[in-house]
Amino acid sequence: MSRIVTLTTDWGIKDAYVAIFKAMIWQSNPQVNIVDITHQIVPFNLSMAAFQVRQSIPFFPDNTIHIVGVEHISENQNVQYNRWLRSKGAEKDFYFTDYVAFRIYNQYFMCQNNGLIRLLVQDDDIEEIVLLENAYDKSLRHGAFSALDYYASAAARLACDGVKLQDIGKPYEMSFVQTVLNTQAIATPDNNTIIAQVKHIDTYGNVITNLHKSYFEKIAQGRRKFKFSFANSDEVVISQISKGYQKMVSRIGQTNSNIFFVFGVSGYLEIGYRNSNLAQHYGLENADIMSGNFSFTFLDD
Repeated sequence: MSRIVTLTTDWGIKDAYVAIFKAMIWQSNPQVNIVDITHQIVPFNLSMAAFQVRQSIPFFPDNTIHIVGVEHISENQNVQYNRWLRSKGAEKDFYFTDYVAFRIYNQYFMCQNNGLIRLLVQDDDIEEIVLLENAYDKSLRHGAFSALDYYASAAARLACDGVKLQDIGKPYEMSFVQTVLNTQAIATPDNNTIIAQVKHIDTYGNVITNLHKSYFEKIAQGRRKFKFSFANSDEVVISQISKGYQKMVSRIGQTNSNIFFVFGVSGYLEIGYRNSNLAQHYGLENADIMSGNFSFTFLDD
């Protein structure tokens, strides 16, 4: 029985890249079941890619293979990218042109070692990791589309029964795993206010923040009501967490508000606007990811 392979990329759906990649896998293993998570990641946006994959992981069976094709950096971009990584707090040594495969959560992942690994798995221990080699003897047979050279053949093999990571790559040093800054929601010293940022904007214009339910509850300490505001707006909303998209408890002054707050399937706080688009309401786009401060100040019930 062949394993499932998922694809998460910034390749878009306008061009034939996704179809070509799938065709390359099926040439080697026509039994593979390929599932598209999304191909509309904002180009080079590692945080957005990691979010989409992380919220999907729990719904896939053991031994699923997740390919994340985001942020290929060519050799002539190394110097400029090194400087950018250092400005974001990255480690001094860089291996972001390495293509790797690793196992964690009883599932497999393939991506570049460009900071995405730690965004995907945070501080969990990776069970095993290998370096993927170019399937075409180091030559870039497919030019700029190097994902074909590194992922397609490896994924097709790994999807076969009995094939293990060591069969598709060489052992890789965990010390090489690249880290980049991962912004998290943070509370003020008095634990009365949480500051969060945009993590993702979905198709409906709902804003998913980087505020996780566990952290919210830790700071809230049983307090339910809060005052919400967005840094670029004078609007102040008094609300509490809803149980679903149709449940609203928000007010602006003495007027009911259509803005709602709910913890989504990912566990992160979503902010929406019933029957409308919250992102448009605040002038936000996915290009604004990890920006635009939202504040939640707890009030006595």
